[in-house]
Amino acid sequence: MSVKYRQGGTTMVDYVSAAEVAGDAVDLGSGALGVIHSDTPSGDLGAASVANGNVVYEIDKETTANVFAVGDVVDVNLANNTAELAAAGTDFGICTKASSATDTTVWARFQLPTA
Repeated sequence: MSVKYRQGGTTMVDYVSAAEVAGDAVDLGSGALGVIHSDTPSGDLGAASVANGNVVYEIDKETTANVFAVGDVVDVNLANNTAELAAAGTDFGICTKASSATDTTVWARFQLPTA
């Protein structure tokens, strides 16, 4: 599981996956992201959390060398579900807990981009 729920309230929508997913950020279409909390086999109806600015996830970093300060934009690489520096992947949210070059994860508030 690369994306782990940590805190806050979330809004869920129906999601039918083309592949087995769990703990993944997924493209819901039209650039919208969702996060799958529980095992969902390919083709089955599951639920995806949508960005509402009220939930925080802990995401594995693509490389520990990536450093995030509180307030930095966190992107996610949908191919491997890892956190990247802003502009490297798909906007995920805002860093809520500083992450140094020795940390393997970053915490981010899942929200729509403001720009």
